[in-house]
Amino acid sequence: PAYLADKVEGINIVGNLLQPVMDKVVAAKPDLILAGDMQDEQVLKQLREITPATLVTMAPADDWKLFFRGVGNAVNKLDAANKFITDHEAAAKAAGEKLGKNKGAEVSIVRWNPDGPSWMENKQFASGVALEMGLKRPASQNK
Repeated sequence: PAYLADKVEGINIVGNLLQPVMDKVVAAKPDLILAGDMQDEQVLKQLREITPATLVTMAPADDWKLFFRGVGNAVNKLDAANKFITDHEAAAKAAGEKLGKNKGAEVSIVRWNPDGPSWMENKQFASGVALEMGLKRPASQNK
């Protein structure tokens, strides 16, 4: 994403998350590959041939904290990952305390797609933050 441009200066692009260019990945000689939510078994097989240290680090409906800790562990920064999560949880709770009369309110979290709106499930990041703030979801969206 453009907002990360200054943080990735000098890093070679090897394709996008779901379509890596294998020749470029091989040329990078990685020790570790974090494959995001890659579901394509053929691509994963190719990545694991480049390095057995290929980890699928997330799935769209899974708990982001679990996968964040997994990445932290993979790069020997588990303590920093745990601290980040603890700080995040404290900040979310503090934000919930500032909601005044809206504390504990029921909210929908909607994402706009080319096909129209869809609501976010509880385990997706934005929903998780709302729940950590003490907000509630409508029963029909409480999945």
